[in-house]
Amino acid sequence: MTDSILIFEDEGITSLHLRTLLTVWGFSVLAVLDEAENATDLIEEDPPDLVLMDIHLKGKMDGIEAAELIHERFGIPVVFLSAHNDVSTLRRINASHGYGLVVKPFDERDLYVAVKSALYRRRIEQALVPESGGSPPQLPQLGDAVVATNADGRIVYMNEAAEELTGWQDVDAFENEATGVINLNEAESGTLIAHPVSSVLQGAGESDNSRDSFVTSRSGVQQPTSHRVKPVRDGTGVLVGAVVTIRRRREFPLDDEPVTKDTRIDALTGLVPPTLLTGFLSDAIALARNRQTMVAVFHVNIDGIGEMTESLGPGIGRELLTAAAERLQNSLRVADPVTRIRDTSFMVIQSNVEHAAGAVTLGEKLARVFQTPVNAGNLDIPLSASVGAALYPIDGDVPMQLRGRAEEAAEQARDAGGNQLRFYSEKVDSAISDERTLGEDLERAITENQLDILFQPVFDLTTRTIIGARARPLWRHPERGIVPASTFLPIAEQHGTSAAITDWTIRETLRRTEGWRPVAPGVRVSVPISGSEIRRRTLVPHLIQILDDTGFEARHLELGIGEELLVTQPPMITQLNLQRLRQLGVFLTLENFGLEYASMMAFRKMPVHRIKIDGSLVAVVSFEKEAQAIVKATIDLARSCGLEVSADGIENESQWRWLRFHGCEIGQGRFLADFLTGQEVFEKLVNQRL
Repeated sequence: MTDSILIFEDEGITSLHLRTLLTVWGFSVLAVLDEAENATDLIEEDPPDLVLMDIHLKGKMDGIEAAELIHERFGIPVVFLSAHNDVSTLRRINASHGYGLVVKPFDERDLYVAVKSALYRRRIEQALVPESGGSPPQLPQLGDAVVATNADGRIVYMNEAAEELTGWQDVDAFENEATGVINLNEAESGTLIAHPVSSVLQGAGESDNSRDSFVTSRSGVQQPTSHRVKPVRDGTGVLVGAVVTIRRRREFPLDDEPVTKDTRIDALTGLVPPTLLTGFLSDAIALARNRQTMVAVFHVNIDGIGEMTESLGPGIGRELLTAAAERLQNSLRVADPVTRIRDTSFMVIQSNVEHAAGAVTLGEKLARVFQTPVNAGNLDIPLSASVGAALYPIDGDVPMQLRGRAEEAAEQARDAGGNQLRFYSEKVDSAISDERTLGEDLERAITENQLDILFQPVFDLTTRTIIGARARPLWRHPERGIVPASTFLPIAEQHGTSAAITDWTIRETLRRTEGWRPVAPGVRVSVPISGSEIRRRTLVPHLIQILDDTGFEARHLELGIGEELLVTQPPMITQLNLQRLRQLGVFLTLENFGLEYASMMAFRKMPVHRIKIDGSLVAVVSFEKEAQAIVKATIDLARSCGLEVSADGIENESQWRWLRFHGCEIGQGRFLADFLTGQEVFEKLVNQRL
């Protein structure tokens, strides 16, 4: 039997994407609505098995309010969609009895697991309703940690406590065999318990009675627990699955760490002990291996506490250590745990690092933590931090190896004078040094005429005639050769030269293309503008000056702005700049469209003339149904708003034919023409006119 789903979502492209995915996965989508005022009437007429609910909808009622009504009247599970997962939002979701939250922009696997898990959970809860009647129990509340399986013994639900206990995230454990995720050992002997889920499902026992045990996590950390396994049958007696409930027993203290009486924490600093963080590191490495990301391990030596303890006494030393730990914690995200390894040395773990630059940012932040003195005993005492870092998988793939190498790097940072960051790998340090050198070189690039511009022609896809060109700056470095814009523009933003490069690019683009006007008077030239530049207060005044200096007509200039401006609420200066640019007559294009999950409400407020479909969608549009659906929706959206639509990255004839057939009028890409010099574009325009 096909499960039916009702979708509430006010963003056009996202709702189309959801419908397409759910249909491909075999679900029946009853309807897609953008407001929830009449939700209960619709559900009463045709109740779905699950509701997928965006939190922010049109109308007066938001998604959480609608979910509360749906729960009260129908008991239908609701999975939320939201770009926000802050504490207040999560509290409201929990209070509304939501069955899950998928954060936008969402990963398809996360959405699939959330939907399937909610449906499984609901069936199990219904099967657990007492024969005497009453409301079904809430699965997450049956124990500290709760795991549910289907009749085949594969995991279909885990609550947060179970994730923490096993070291598995629900999205990774989903549909894995329980025997590979829940590892139980006898409390007294420590021997592995023959898996109770299998025995219960195979009928060896109607229920595995509660017994003391140890749960061994994915990383090998053991915790004392008691567990119980219960088979679940529906009203006809058919086995649906099993529910495993695990409760923590009072935990034992660690012999090698100072702890409080009742908890496993450092009594002086209040931090968790290294043993637990080592387990966290193992789990972070396993997760990074699956996601092909990195993990950063930081060893932080706090210099100066030992000397102060000797001269001012142990009381001051303890105050300094407590204050130092607090300052370290306050400089970190909740997701980046910290522990005291020994004396005045700490370890920080940064998980799910996508680029080494992210580790550099946190490491430099840690190195600056003690730039201001720490107060202890009514004294302002100067301290410093020597920070060493090691990255998985660059510097090692096991916790002890990464910890040791981070400590070696910290010693190098201390030798360099304190308040320093050093990476174990020379490759990372080399990349950091290289970036700083490039930043310094950029300051000379403009004055020494090292920057250049190439142009990619933009075509009418029906006639294949050139109607415009997109400028792309590049850097002809005297020693490194050609440095692409994708490399040096982010560095320019970090080193404060972005504005100068943007102004130079616009001025030089107008100067080099002014000669095209006699042979192609309607051709428009496009210059891409970053998010930080579109927010710059001096952008419009500088542009007006450039237009006056060059005599270039504003209507022949196009500025390309990234769709990422729509993902978050743009500041007022951005809106003002866009309005003023449009009033000047500058043509505005929203680029990379479809790359982010942008708000349609925000889109309608943007004073743009054209939408440009991102090249990542164009690359697969000729054969991938999901991309086709998104591109078609974008074309329809542009038409309904009276906008032009163009496509980036057209690489072959099949893409060109598909886009042209479905109404995309304008495009660029190597199939039509690669990036050329201004003179080469001029020659093409001359030949086109002949």
